[in-house]
This record gives sequence, structure tokens and C-alpha cells, in this order.
Amino acid sequence: STFHGRKIAVGDEKVFTATASGTSLPASYSVEVTALATAHRLSTAGQPDATTAIGTGIISITVNGTTSNIAIDGAANSLNDIRNAINAAPDNPGVRATIVTGTDGAHLVLSATNTGLANAITVAVSGGDGGLSPFVYEPGGLSNTMTQLDAAADAGAIIDGVVVSSATNSITDAIEGVTLNLVSANPGTKLSLNISYDTDAAKRSVGNFVNSYNKLIDTITELTKYNKDTKDAAPLLGDSTVRGIRDQLRREISSVPGADAASLASIGVTTQIDGKLATDATKLDAAIAADFDSIGELFSGVTGLATRLDTIASATLSGASAIATREGNLKTTLKSITTQRASL
Repeated sequence: STFHGRKIAVGDEKVFTATASGTSLPASYSVEVTALATAHRLSTAGQPDATTAIGTGIISITVNGTTSNIAIDGAANSLNDIRNAINAAPDNPGVRATIVTGTDGAHLVLSATNTGLANAITVAVSGGDGGLSPFVYEPGGLSNTMTQLDAAADAGAIIDGVVVSSATNSITDAIEGVTLNLVSANPGTKLSLNISYDTDAAKRSVGNFVNSYNKLIDTITELTKYNKDTKDAAPLLGDSTVRGIRDQLRREISSVPGADAASLASIGVTTQIDGKLATDATKLDAAIAADFDSIGELFSGVTGLATRLDTIASATLSGASAIATREGNLKTTLKSITTQRASL
């Protein structure tokens, strides 16, 4: 909600950016991005090509405790076939297989689909004719036949001297209501993060609400007016349904949800003699400065004004509403008049 908006300022958006929800508190922090989260990547040694048969057996791929055992048989055991079997495995634990061909041959590359240390890839082979020996990797193992291209790693940051880590480059649980999106590591450099209330957005939202409400009142007035000079009556003059809707709106505008809750009048928004709203800018500024969050609760809280008006709108426009009933009655009357005219 723009009534709960926050302004964010960071020292260098090339290092990190941030977003803040309405639950965050205005504050300043020191942020040092020490490392980015990376996804594990492995590669086989170069093979003559991607279409020659390699061997048979079981390739077991494990990521974060989940293992997929992929059977490679004599009918389909080229590098292309192995890549396809890994990608098509219904229990694939989070690995994408690709083939990269260079001057030394075709390489099968395995990439973890998720970043973080916990998503390191382990590859083991068993059974078959022994031809799958190029597909072996265990973190820290001494008999690996695959080469690590990129290590699995967590993101790291130091916030106000507190060390935090994350499996992804989004840190969501270090500061309440704030998400840090890490862009690049810059160890040793402390950058500022400043969070403040977005008072301008709140004032714009109040202004938009007042303008929208006043347009609605203008519409109702136009549809229910009577011109004394020409004796012309608007289509809905005296209509009880429209009158009921207008009265409901007025009640909600003037009501206060609770004893300690803010009201429109308390923030400088008052009803004029014509039923429209007017804003005292000085009083609104003072109310926002005194208790910013209460403005948001007044409009968009669980029992806020916008919530209550939305309830009225939903009830008014539903199929069983007074407007729908009134529309049906008017159609029936019009049909009757048409029938009577036809019989004359």
C-alpha cells in the first residue's frame, strides 16, 4: 500500500539494492557485501564428440540430500543421450545438463539450478561396463573425474557488524520488512542503507482518494439534481437506491473505527456543505509527521476506510444488490410501456 510506503537509499546500487515493506522501521544501517551466492557447476573432460557411445550403468546425482539414479543403457549412451536422460529424469534433484564443445572435444556440463552451498552436486556411477567413469564428482573427493567450474557458495554480508548468510543473493531475514538484493561482492567496503517513511507518496494517496470520492459525489449529484428554472429532473432524482448509497458513503466517511484510531477529520480531511471532501494540507502534514503508520491504517487497514468502501461497492454491484434489483425493475417497466405502446 502506498499509504505504508518507504523510501530506500543505498550507498551503491552496483553492490546491492533493497526493498522495504510497511512493517519496516525507519533506520540507517551499514552494509558490507562480502560474497555472492553461486550455483555449483561441473564439467567432464573432453570426449571425442557428443554422439559416440560412452558406456552403460547408473549415474547417481545428489543435490541437497535428494538423489536421482539415472539408468544409461546400451541403446542410448552417447553424451547427447546422457544429457537428455539427466534433464528428463522425473526426480531430477535440481541439475541442468548441457554440452559445450571446444577444441579438446565435447564436455557435459552440470549446473545446479539453485545457488547456495547446500546445493552442491555429487555424482557417482555404478554397474554397467565401466564406461561412465568420466562422471564422478564428490566435493572434496580425491578420485574426481569431473572438474569444478564454479563452487557452490552462500551469499555473505555484514550488517551493522552482524555476519549474515543466504543461499540466494536475496537476504530477507536480516532486517524486519527489508529485502537486500546483492549485486556484487565488495569486501572491506561498508555502504549505507537508509530507510524512511515515504510521506510524499502518502500525501499523494490521500489526495487521490479525495479526488476520486469527490468525482463520485459529483456523479451522484448530476444524476439526482433538479433544475428549478427549466423544471428538468435528472434520471435518478428521488431514487431510493442512489440515496441509500450516498447515505452509506457519508456514514463511512464520518465514522471512526476505534477510540484510538485516526479519522479523516483528525488528519485534515473534512466534509463540505456540498458533500465533497476538502483537505487542510497543514493539518495533513502534521498528522503524517506525528504518526505516519496511523494514516495507512485509517485507509488500508483491516477495518480501514478503503476496506469498508470496497465492501459497500461489492455489495452494491453484486447480482443480488439494490442496484441490480432496481435495474431489473426499470427493465420490466420499460418492457411494459413498450408493450402498451404497441397495442395502441
